[in-house]
Amino acid sequence: MPEIPFPSTFAGQASLLAFLCLAALAAIAAHRRLRAQNRQLVSAIDNMSQGLTMFDAQGRIILVNGRYLEMYKLSPDIVKPGCTLRELIQHRRETGLFIDDVDAYCRKILDSVGKGSSTPMYVQASDGRIVLAKNEPLPGGGWVSTHEDVTEQRRAEEERAAIRDQEQRRSVVDGAIASFRPTVEKLLTSVASSASAMHSTANLLLGSSDQTSQRAESAVQAFNEASRNVDTAALAADELSRSIAEISRQLTHTSHIVGLATNEAPLDRRRDRGTGGWRAEDRRRGQAHPQHRRADQPAGAQCHH
Repeated sequence: MPEIPFPSTFAGQASLLAFLCLAALAAIAAHRRLRAQNRQLVSAIDNMSQGLTMFDAQGRIILVNGRYLEMYKLSPDIVKPGCTLRELIQHRRETGLFIDDVDAYCRKILDSVGKGSSTPMYVQASDGRIVLAKNEPLPGGGWVSTHEDVTEQRRAEEERAAIRDQEQRRSVVDGAIASFRPTVEKLLTSVASSASAMHSTANLLLGSSDQTSQRAESAVQAFNEASRNVDTAALAADELSRSIAEISRQLTHTSHIVGLATNEAPLDRRRDRGTGGWRAEDRRRGQAHPQHRRADQPAGAQCHH
């Protein structure tokens, strides 16, 4: 570096001093502008709607914004530059907003970044929120991770998907109805015809039922009449039975009288032997005077005792 000759004159020294002052003022102004820009950048990062973290090649945090800390309810005393990826995820688990395996999740991120690929992941938080995490590899190593709460968006997508599925099902149902409608109309026409025929048949059956009812009433009347006749016949049979019993009694009495008469016949014959003359005279007298016959003896009949 060539040496700058120091002016020997007062004018030269004044000029050099003025130049140095201007350079210092320019440097101060540039530093202020840089600090202002840094503050603006930090403010912009902190006011992002997304959570943001930046990691170096060793997996340590270089930058983290306030939205990321707020999203996962993290402590700024732990999550700050120098914090490792595993320490970060372990702290998220301790706050209760991470429910997966810590080591498996860290290994998945490091593998994806090592391959230079950007892989979005949907992370289900324990409070029901859905977070979309994206890890973008950096050229010099390390990566930038953004986290966005997509719960409402995800639910809206699910609702739209459900509506599409419902519309598809409705379309399928409408198509099935359209193809089925002619068959249904034909079936309804056939049913209407069948209903008319059934109505006519029902009327015929009703008429037949009335006739059957009349016949049944006639049959009941005939049965009642037959029942009365049976009762009359039963009374007549009972009267006949009593008459037969009376006749049987009279026959028994007559048989008894005949038996007594039969038993008295030998005694009469013995008495007739002692009065034979009188009996002979009586016979002669009766032959001479037929008018003297007994009234209960028929003509030409002879008495034999």
